[in-house]
Amino acid sequence: YISEMDDITKEKQQLKEEIEMMPDKANVIRKAEHLFQDKLTGALFPYWLGTNYDFYGQTLTPGRGEIACGYFVTTTLEDMGVTLDRKGLAKMASEQMIKELVDKKHIKRYSRQPLKRVLSDIQFEGKGVYIIGLDTHTGFLVNDGNDIYFTHASGRRPWAVVEELAENSIVLNK
Repeated sequence: YISEMDDITKEKQQLKEEIEMMPDKANVIRKAEHLFQDKLTGALFPYWLGTNYDFYGQTLTPGRGEIACGYFVTTTLEDMGVTLDRKGLAKMASEQMIKELVDKKHIKRYSRQPLKRVLSDIQFEGKGVYIIGLDTHTGFLVNDGNDIYFTHASGRRPWAVVEELAENSIVLNK
C-alpha cells in the first residue's frame, strides 16, 4: 500500500511538471483526472476490500483494525493526496462532508428517488468517481464506463469494506 501511494506521488509530481511546461493544460488536467480515478479505484480500493467495519473505526492501514464509512472515504482521499481534515470530515453528516469536498455545481441531491434514476444519471455523467451520501452512510459510486459499483465500509453483512454492483446493493436499494 505504501508503495502504491509512493507511485501515486511520483505520477502526480510528473503531471505537475508537465502542466508547468505544457501550453495545453486541459490535456494534462484530463490525464490527472484519469490518474486519480484509476489509482483510487484500481490501486488503493483493492487493499481496503475486506477491512473490518466498525461504527467508530479509524484505521489508517487497510486490512488492519476497523474502519467506519466516513473514515473510509476521507482516508482514501487523503491517501490520494487530497488535503482535508480526515477526522473532522469523517464525523460529519454525509451531506455536510460532501459540501466540504465537492464544488457546489457538481452536487446533485436525490430525495425519495428510485435507485434506477440515480444510477441512470451517473451513467449519463460518464466515467468517474462520485461520493454518495445517504441518511446515515457514505461511500463511493464508481462508473467505470460499463458498470456502476458501490464501494463502501458496510455496516451490514459482511461488516467490511466491499465493492458491489450498485444496482444490487441492499444499502442503496433501501
